[in-house]
Amino acid sequence: MKARQYRRRAAFVAIFGIFLFLLALKNTEIAANGIKKGINLATNMLIPSLFPFLVISDLALAAGAADLATKLFARPARALFGLTANGTAVLMLGWLCGVPVGTVSATMMLKNGQLSKEEFERLLLFSNTPSTGFLIGAVGAALFASKEAGIVLFFITLCVSFITGLFLKCIGGDLPDPPSSPEEHQKKGLTPSHFTNAVQRGFFTLLQVTGFVLFFSAVTECITALGKSLNLPPLVATVCAGLLEMTAGVSEAVLCLPPASAFVLCAFFAGFSGLSICLQLFSIADEAHPRLLPYLLSKLAQGALCALLAALYLAIRNPQLKTTTDSFADLGNAALRLPPVITLGSVFLLILFIYAYSCTHKLKLVTFYKVEK
Repeated sequence: MKARQYRRRAAFVAIFGIFLFLLALKNTEIAANGIKKGINLATNMLIPSLFPFLVISDLALAAGAADLATKLFARPARALFGLTANGTAVLMLGWLCGVPVGTVSATMMLKNGQLSKEEFERLLLFSNTPSTGFLIGAVGAALFASKEAGIVLFFITLCVSFITGLFLKCIGGDLPDPPSSPEEHQKKGLTPSHFTNAVQRGFFTLLQVTGFVLFFSAVTECITALGKSLNLPPLVATVCAGLLEMTAGVSEAVLCLPPASAFVLCAFFAGFSGLSICLQLFSIADEAHPRLLPYLLSKLAQGALCALLAALYLAIRNPQLKTTTDSFADLGNAALRLPPVITLGSVFLLILFIYAYSCTHKLKLVTFYKVEK
């Protein structure tokens, strides 16, 4: 049975790979244009909004953020989601920093023996949401010309993630604490090596994410052009682009659809997050061998629920939405003018791990320099 499933998967990958190769070969200029758009997206929005969070979340875990999460959120997270204290820290970082920080943190804890495989797989299903900077600044303020639209999208994705966690707790119950590992009993504290390792790991993760963004930007550009050549309805081409890559789908929705329809479809794309992000997460968590089908089913359900809540918001609130004529790749430096959510989030995490460090070592921050000296 397993051999048959393996052959089917291998055949699907081979056929899909040949299709992509022929598609790119026939549309080399279009694929190159997609790569250029991906580079603009990475430099204007991805790198400045993601890299600081990757480094700071790594430092937060090294400084003992899990201990702080235990004191503040462990009991509510245990009651609501069945998570352990370490899983609670991963969830908080994932919700605050956005994808892929939750998976990066969970993978680190799994390697250190601080998470069980079962808890890791549960967290993978609902701890990865688009960042506040992306939804509020890039989608809301830049594409819909409304920060309110971005804030609503962010809280919709957060609410759906919350509901998913509750559902998983109901069907799976509480998760047991992982067996204690020697690293848990080591004295926690920040050293220069923690900082250099955090920067190196963050940069390597960023390279992985950027590579997927460039590849899927080329693929979605080719598929969009193919849809236009076949005279497919704009909605079909937009959905195909969004299923492959979230930002491409959001851009196409804003350009091709009425504002209300574009908003609902953007909510679906934000909930599902696209195949590109799925592969990014599975590349980061490759050593853990996560299961693909439960993840895809969970994200599809979350996307559908996000779209439903977005439609409900439009029916109740009836906002006067309007869209711009720019895509993410055309925003240029405007994509950098995000609201102060990113800065505030970075400062919060900085305070988080400094406070956790001081609590772990029982030091007063005022006398820190004297004690170290």
